Amino acid sequence: MSTCTKASDSRERLILAAGKLFGERGLQGATTREIAKEAGVNELTLFRHFHSKSNLLAAVLLHAAEDQSQMQVRMDAREEDIGGGLLKFARAFNQMLETHEGLIRTLIGEAHRDPKSARQVTDGAFTPWRRSLTEYFAAKQEAGEIRSTLKLAPVVDQFLGMLIGGMLRRTCPWAPQDYDAEDYLQTSVEIFTRGVISRSDSSNEDAPLTRRS
Repeated sequence: MSTCTKASDSRERLILAAGKLFGERGLQGATTREIAKEAGVNELTLFRHFHSKSNLLAAVLLHAAEDQSQMQVRMDAREEDIGGGLLKFARAFNQMLETHEGLIRTLIGEAHRDPKSARQVTDGAFTPWRRSLTEYFAAKQEAGEIRSTLKLAPVVDQFLGMLIGGMLRRTCPWAPQDYDAEDYLQTSVEIFTRGVISRSDSSNEDAPLTRRS
């Protein structure tokens, strides 16, 4: 194995180890020594790659953003009904949330101590999803399928907020487990869609807008 390959491998292992320990112990609780041990390298190697714990955190957030960009769904407003498009989006977004649940919880809990890091994860992980959803809603509104009186920014934030809040509740060890993620996603999309569609598209109010596939 070449020196460059070894360096790249150790860097990747440090990022993965840091993401795991930051999620389990928090930003303050996960020490650089423990992260290096988890990655199977010495602490000097960690500082040679990242120079500081804050730089390592930035690398973890960038890695998470790159992961979620591969999961992100491209929605075509011309081909999809609102309920079906939002359900597809919700499933992919929820997968990203569950993949990075520990890190997301850590950043939410410590945002008051490290607002810069909280902003990084918002910009890096959530902004592409928010942009995609905004464009989708704008196209649907232009086509007359979403009520023209609605402002899209709060509409987008309310939908994403439902998904984030649902993931946080379902993954709490003390939360009742009387429904699964798919039940929550379908119910959220059903309720949300009925609230935003234009009256011309809601003549049959009892017809299901989504269907389990």
